[in-house]
Amino acid sequence: MSMIHLRSLSICLILITRISVAQSISQIDTQLDSIEYELMSFRALQDSVQGQIDYLITVSNKLTSKRESLLLEDAELSVYSVKVYLDSELMSTGNYLDFSVLQEIPINSSLIVYNEYYYGGRLKAKYGDMFGYVNQAALESSSMPAELKKFISNQGEKIIAERNTEGEWNTDTKRNTIEDFKKKRTRLTEKYGAVDARRILNGQIWIGMTGAMAQESIGNPKDINRTVNSYGIKEQWVYESRNLYFEDGILTTWQD
Repeated sequence: MSMIHLRSLSICLILITRISVAQSISQIDTQLDSIEYELMSFRALQDSVQGQIDYLITVSNKLTSKRESLLLEDAELSVYSVKVYLDSELMSTGNYLDFSVLQEIPINSSLIVYNEYYYGGRLKAKYGDMFGYVNQAALESSSMPAELKKFISNQGEKIIAERNTEGEWNTDTKRNTIEDFKKKRTRLTEKYGAVDARRILNGQIWIGMTGAMAQESIGNPKDINRTVNSYGIKEQWVYESRNLYFEDGILTTWQD
């Protein structure tokens, strides 16, 4: 074959290759445009669904608050006006393992609390027009009437005695005083930052928290089931009423 023929063949092959590459890029661009369109559609749907979820949560919180107000009408409870000495939250239930935040309570705000106490240091409370529960450790001691202080102290001692009988109370919980709370808040804030420290003090769990945070927030699990493979370490933390699932030390989901 002559050099002229070889050169012509090479040119043809180059042209064919360029056409093939151009066609492949064109096809990829078409697919990318199609995917981007689908993503836009799903994002719009996601925004719509999230909006409905937020609306339902708002309605649910208002109904929960209304239910609490109706229950209070039938209950014979003492009423106290107090202040919070740190940013806090009005919570939907007295259960420190299962609640939603009804409303933020800014530092130095006044609110109404009632002499109804729940394990974990929650008091029934009213802030603005919303009824719920507040962490008693966030209440400013100087603004608390002596009667309320005595009630909280008696309830705390009663619960400690009950849990000591069961052998399930630890020393950190026994020292659940205002001073200890302040020290713990400072330590957690220095270690995790103000936002996560407040979550921990309120006994919350959230996606992305570490195992150490979970222990600080809700205590040690009854059992830990661990799986190790080439992808990392997966753990199931077993509690009384829920299971937490960690991947490489980070909480990815939980099951009530």
